Amino acid sequence: MEHPLHPVEDSNGQIAIDPPLSPVRNTESNKPVYPILPVGVRIAAAILTLIIPGSGHFLLKRPVRGIVYFLCVSSMFLFGIILQGHLFTFSNSGDWLSRFFAIFDAGLGLPYLICYLTGAFTQAQSIAPSFEYGNTFLMVAGLLNYLIMLDGFDIAAGRKA
Repeated sequence: MEHPLHPVEDSNGQIAIDPPLSPVRNTESNKPVYPILPVGVRIAAAILTLIIPGSGHFLLKRPVRGIVYFLCVSSMFLFGIILQGHLFTFSNSGDWLSRFFAIFDAGLGLPYLICYLTGAFTQAQSIAPSFEYGNTFLMVAGLLNYLIMLDGFDIAAGRKA
């Protein structure tokens, strides 16, 4: 038997390398089983992550993942503020599209709540040439935190490692 990566000639006379042998398929019984945590822990992990990005992963004993998530969301928030973006608020204006943006920004959790209550960074600064990039950073940071919240919930539910 030849080595799996040994060059061989194919039917056209060209040199080809045999692909490595494919791994054996896992059957349903061979799938890894992850622990399923109680419903209260699942909800607590999701709520903690929604308040402070990555904090739910500390509850699930995954501190490295929690730190990485916290740094990602925090740095995107800071870049958005540095680029003079503003946080959208839930106002009674007729502009329904800004309400979607407010939902995106609200995903930031505690930083959004602090800015909303103090009025900081909620006024549009459209004179800066980079304000739209800043707005985008802020919205994407909030949306990323929603995904991080779902990641923590899936870990607690036993759906992923």
